[in-house]
Amino acid sequence: MDHELETLFGASAAQLKTSVMGWPQPEYDLAFMSLEKKNLVREINRRNQQLTSEAQLGLVPFESEAAEAARMRELNQRKQAELARVLTPRELEALNLRQSPAAQYVLDNLPEAKSEEDFRAMVNAVETTGIEAPKTPDRSQRYGLSSGADTRDADQAEAKMQTQLEARLQEALGAQRVAELHQEEQARQAAAETQKQARDAEEKRAHGVPGGTLGN
Repeated sequence: MDHELETLFGASAAQLKTSVMGWPQPEYDLAFMSLEKKNLVREINRRNQQLTSEAQLGLVPFESEAAEAARMRELNQRKQAELARVLTPRELEALNLRQSPAAQYVLDNLPEAKSEEDFRAMVNAVETTGIEAPKTPDRSQRYGLSSGADTRDADQAEAKMQTQLEARLQEALGAQRVAELHQEEQARQAAAETQKQARDAEEKRAHGVPGGTLGN
């Protein structure tokens, strides 16, 4: 579908969806690539996503989280090797800035960057630290079972990496800038929560729910 859109209109699919349908433009928009390379990257991404989904489901019964994580790293390394064969070093760097695991970690778990320079520094700090996305419940917990696993060592290791990441961010951006980003993020989240509560209260009033005020 994206290929047909770009062939017909001569613009990136992300830009067309944004302007025509009001969809948000994704961070990994491939507008900086040729049409041929876009299609190659999309096919690599599609194939990697399928393999990743299979790995996350755990095709081997009761496979350990460590084994699953190792397989995920192997898949990402394989994907990077495939991308390096079809892209120039500069294109690969630009793509990774948009869709690498480190970039996704920044988007999902760190304060919003206010400039591309800040974003690059934050992605580099995550890559250097090697921190991974917060763990989801293990497979037994997903199915409502008690794993009985002792996660204290893993929790301590994650806390240690969080401390290292914070130190890397302060080293790259400066302690004052990091503090400002955290404060701005807290203010943004507080404003979003206030707006959500206001919408919830308005919905209650619209549906005639008694006591449609905040907190009720």
